[in-house]
This record gives sequence, C-alpha cells and structure tokens, in this order.
Amino acid sequence: MRMCLRTDRLMNFISRCFGIWLLLGCAAAAWAQAAGPKIDRVDIKFVGPASVSEEFVRGNIRLKAGATYLPSLTEDDVHSLYGTGQFYNIRVTVDQADDGGVVLGYVVQVRPRISEIRLEGNKKVSDAKLKKNITVKVGEPLDEQKLFTDTQEMQKLYEKYGYPDSTVKYVLNIDENSGRGSVTFQVVETLKTKITTIEFVGATSFKAKELRKQMKTVQHWMFSWLTGSGVFKQDDFDADRDRLVDFYRDHGYLDFEIKDVKLDHPTPNTMIIRFYVFEGRQYKVGAVTFSGTTLLDTNAVRPDYQLGPDPKHEPEHSEWLQRRDLNKNFTMKTGSIFTPGGLDKDTTALQDFYGSKGFIEVAQGQALRVVHSPNVDTGTMDLEFQIDEGQKSYVEKIDIRGNLKTNDKVIRRELAISPG
Repeated sequence: MRMCLRTDRLMNFISRCFGIWLLLGCAAAAWAQAAGPKIDRVDIKFVGPASVSEEFVRGNIRLKAGATYLPSLTEDDVHSLYGTGQFYNIRVTVDQADDGGVVLGYVVQVRPRISEIRLEGNKKVSDAKLKKNITVKVGEPLDEQKLFTDTQEMQKLYEKYGYPDSTVKYVLNIDENSGRGSVTFQVVETLKTKITTIEFVGATSFKAKELRKQMKTVQHWMFSWLTGSGVFKQDDFDADRDRLVDFYRDHGYLDFEIKDVKLDHPTPNTMIIRFYVFEGRQYKVGAVTFSGTTLLDTNAVRPDYQLGPDPKHEPEHSEWLQRRDLNKNFTMKTGSIFTPGGLDKDTTALQDFYGSKGFIEVAQGQALRVVHSPNVDTGTMDLEFQIDEGQKSYVEKIDIRGNLKTNDKVIRRELAISPG
C-alpha cells in the first residue's frame, strides 16, 4: 500500500516538472519570436560618391551581425547617422535570409555639393541685393537649415522695401550619381502696400499728428517715391507699437494699452492702419517720502524748496552744491507728471549724492529701493525711497600697474581720490 502511494507521488512530481519544462520552453520560444530574428549580416551601400568611409558608417550604428533585429534600433541608427551631419538621405532595407535570419542594409547618400545657385522671379529687388543675404556657397555641402534661413532673410529684405507679402522658397535639383545639386531661390513678388491713413481710435489726450510723429511708419505722400516712406514695413510697424507705449508712459499714462490693430485694404495695394487704444488717466507724483536717511536733506526734493545764497569760500559751500545738484536732478517732485524715465533719473541723483560722500552700497543701488503706491482714485503715485546708508568707505591703497613710460606720482597727481 505504501509502495503504491510513493509511486503515485513520484509520478505526480515528474508530471509537474514536465509541465514546468514545457511551459518554460514555450515561453522561451515566444520570447525569441517577439525579440526578433537574428541578423546574418549588415550591408552598407552608397548612393552617389562615397566621400565618407564604410567604417565611418559602421562606427555610428549599433546593430551588428549576430545581434537580434529590432526595428526601433534601426531608427536609432538612422538618427545617429543624421546626427553626424554627413548624410543627405538614409534608407534601411531588411531582406529575409535562407536560415530564417535577416540581412540588414543601410543605403546612404552623402550630402551633395552645391554646384549652382540661381534666383528666379525677382524684378523689384536686384540679384546683387538678394545675394548679400545668401550664406550658402557653391562647392559647399548642402545645408537645408542654412537655405531656409536665407529665404527668411530675403523675405525680410522685401519687407524692408515695402513688399511685405512677397515670398521666397528654395527648390533643389539633386543628381544622385554625381553627388551634386543646384539650388534655385524662387521669388513671388507682390505689389507695394501704400499706407493712405493712420488712425488712433480712442485717443483724446494727443492729436493724431503728434502720435504719428512717434512712428517710423508714415502715410504715403507726394515725395514718398524719393524717400522710400509711406509703404508698409513689418519690422518698423512692430517697433512702432512699442514707441507708442513708451510715448504715453513718458507722459504719465501708465495704464495705456493698445487694445487692437486693424489693417484694412481698400484696394490690393493700399492700406488703412487703425490703432484702437485705451489711454487711461495721467498719473502725477503724490507724496515723496524717505526712510533710513540721516545725511540727505529731504527738503531739497520739494517743489517749493528755496536753496538760498551760495556761501562761497565757506565750509558749507560743498554742502550747498550737493543740495543744489540734488534739487536740480531730482525730477519726480510732488505734482510732477510721473514717468518711469523720471524715476530712473531720481535714483541716479540719489546714488550720485551718496557716492560723493563715500557710501558705495547706496551709490551702486544695492541699498536703495523705491516703493510705488498708485492711487487710482486721485491719479497719483506715492513714492517711498528706502535707503540703508551703511558705512562710509575709505580708500586704503591705490595700485597703479602697466605704466612703463609714466611715473606713478605723475598719475597719482591726476587722480581725484587718495588713500584715506
């Protein structure tokens, strides 16, 4: 009885082992099939002249004879070959071998040399002017990125001459056998767009004539044929938007905004430009306060400040000059029109004041901060100048180097500062 039980257990164990072996065998076969067939060999074929060696190609691909073929790895190889910058076209071939493997082929075409550069369709702009924007040269390897950049530069040239909608594209004619090709830049020219009117919808604080003066884009007039003005140029127009914003903000209109711009074409070669603007209100300087100051005469920045007579030849003369310069250079006094440029001048005036007294950190702007507090209801901008005066700096030593013909003492005599 015991013998029968042992026999059954042994048979069950053998059956389980056989099942596991069979399962592992099927899984291995399935994995091998999913992994791909074996590569018998890798062939390299050149289309046209082979200006690089076969060893160079093999050195930049991962798949070798004996490896498992995977399509994703061939894609990586193609990217790697293109990354060398030597090839114009790359194709991959996969052929079935007799033993079930594959023969992998890389068909490569080295970048052809440019044999000729031509221009077609340009009548308004001469060949000589366009060729100044062409960076590719005859005899160089083909570089399509440079060709694209050249077309963009030529289109910008057409915009400069008042033909904003003109287009330029390049066309290639490649001879694979010779490894050479020609490039043709094809130009499609349009009519000049004459600007008949420039309007500013929503502008009430300034006359349209005054606003037009801020722009490079101008209306067409009787002498435009002589000056080249009065036609639409995209670069000038893009910069004009910034000029209008700067003009308004330099006059205290901090909330100014160009809401929209419309370019209307009554005829194919005429244009009306309309700026839709929001001016907002004009801000003036409100309260001007200072914190952290002990040396600065803050009264000097008041609009009603009385400087008093100059105490010439007295010790107070230098202090009088400093107050005079501060009052003169500080432009954002209470009641003045607030402008970003004026605030820059004020911070410079404070830096100069402290710099003349040896407070380097304030002079360099590291210990000077301005807090803006706009009041929309009153249309004022309160300013608080926060200053950390720190310690006065003294000159310990002055080194002079590189003077071979002039003595140190001669140079030191010309300096405005000295040790101590």
